[in-house]
Amino acid sequence: MDFEDFKNERLREELEIGKEKFGRIFCFLDFGNINHWFEKDQRNLDGAALSVDEKWSVDSRNKPPAKPATVSI
Repeated sequence: MDFEDFKNERLREELEIGKEKFGRIFCFLDFGNINHWFEKDQRNLDGAALSVDEKWSVDSRNKPPAKPATVSI
């Protein structure tokens, strides 16, 4: 057992979420409404104001770009 495994095991013990009690735990994220999260944003990542006809657009199906793109609507 390496140090990372030891830390993870210790954390599970502290939180009482051992494999015996819960088995394997899966987490699924739903990104179906990801663009809704940015609907009211008025600035881009650099702090520059978005024009009235721009909004955030995130494509979660492909490898994400370095920064989310803004698109004209």
